[in-house]
Amino acid sequence: MNSPGGRGKKKGSGGASNPVPPRPPPPCLAPAPPAAGPAPPPESPHKRNLYYFSYPLFVGFALLRLVAFHLGLLFVWLCQRFSRALMAAKRSSGAAPAPASASAPAPVPGGEAERVRVFHKQAFEYISIALRIDEDEKVTY
Repeated sequence: MNSPGGRGKKKGSGGASNPVPPRPPPPCLAPAPPAAGPAPPPESPHKRNLYYFSYPLFVGFALLRLVAFHLGLLFVWLCQRFSRALMAAKRSSGAAPAPASASAPAPVPGGEAERVRVFHKQAFEYISIALRIDEDEKVTY
């Protein structure tokens, strides 16, 4: 007779008496195959302590940077406010009582245009002098 599982040696068969190798377990029950490489060594206490020390430092410096940025924004805002206040005070104190007429003062004949013409004339004279100096230096070398 056969064994209860239906496998095994039959009565009267004369052969090797080594048993049939057991079947592998189904894939759902089989343990996961090991990783391709060797198992990673356990983490050293030095590395672990480094992480425990470095992560709070990263967080601390990030917070410090955030606080410094906001203090910079506050400083810029205060400087702008102070500057505007100074300009307003300067305008209000520097404003002399206006003449009786509310219109702008009449332009002086040749006032602004005359000043621009004089500045241009002066600039032309300076450029002429500079060119003469350059020509003299070229001749000497």
